[in-house]
Amino acid sequence: MDASRKYDCKGVVVIPMLLLLMLSGEVHAICVKVKPGLCPGSASCMCTLFLHCATTSSQLERNSSNGFPPPRYENDDGTCAGQCRHVIRSGCTNEAFCYQELGECPQWTPAPIIPPPTSTPSPVRPSFVGMVRIPNIEEGNVWIDQFEASVQMLLAKDESNTSTWALHPFNIPLDALDANGTRYRAVSPLSINSSYIADHVMPQAYISQEQASNACLAANKRLCTLAEYMAACSSNGSMLFPYGEQHIPGACNEGHPNPIITVYGDNATFNFTEMNNPILDTLPDTLVPSGTYLQCTNNVTNTFDMSGNLDEWVADRTSEGHGIFKGGYFVDATINGPGCTYMTVAHAPTYHDYSLGFRCCFGS
Repeated sequence: MDASRKYDCKGVVVIPMLLLLMLSGEVHAICVKVKPGLCPGSASCMCTLFLHCATTSSQLERNSSNGFPPPRYENDDGTCAGQCRHVIRSGCTNEAFCYQELGECPQWTPAPIIPPPTSTPSPVRPSFVGMVRIPNIEEGNVWIDQFEASVQMLLAKDESNTSTWALHPFNIPLDALDANGTRYRAVSPLSINSSYIADHVMPQAYISQEQASNACLAANKRLCTLAEYMAACSSNGSMLFPYGEQHIPGACNEGHPNPIITVYGDNATFNFTEMNNPILDTLPDTLVPSGTYLQCTNNVTNTFDMSGNLDEWVADRTSEGHGIFKGGYFVDATINGPGCTYMTVAHAPTYHDYSLGFRCCFGS
């Protein structure tokens, strides 16, 4: 081992902060097969402030993407031997890398992003309620939803072919609609009621990238591209946060306790069932109607909640086929990048959980 590294926790090696500051800012590292009993005498890993432990690359992605508690390490029989206290964040500017006793950990780097196909030119201005033009965007005339989208489902058609639509429950996944062939579409809360905040019209959560794309297309819109989302959030790169260059605590819906821990406590496993429990987004300090946090507004584009409240799917995918979502949510809007730069690429396009929403774009 390099003499510039130090040993801690019975064989786990951590790069000192001075050396860390000399490293590139876009490197990810994980510790595989971390040995049990790293921190004797304590159930929580408190060996060093900057220690990170994980067992697989997907576990690293899951924890760094969604603000979950740090992963546990296990005994040989599979029982929990403890839990690391601090998780390395994407970007690696403030945290050290963790190494195994027998060699360096494998590195994980984001896959290249593949933009969606260029859309067909569209009319100059959409007729939809609640859309605003993204100013000075290089792609051309593009409009974006001011608010995170809700979803309506088709209930029936009468003899005159008139459709009856109803608001889909915001805290229920759309899988049942897909299974039985029920049509659904994206809808702006403004088209439901102009005073939607007072009437508690919630944005749709628990939605996958594929479902979000289908919902936008059914509304004659499309899912926004990564470039469009960034342009609307950051005013074409002039601001780091939707409201300005400096972070303002409490301006957006972020930094609240994780409802998984609230509901399941120390027994939380963060499996698919737990992550899609409908009760999660109904708890206090979780999801709110888009626009509730008035300070979380981009005064240039007049969009709301592009940081916090819900992570939002965009149309792009990585070369590995993973979907991409932006913005952060009510638990975390910083760990994968501050403000408008927040981006997660760890999940399949069919993945959904309580933290995921969307908004639509129009034009080209």
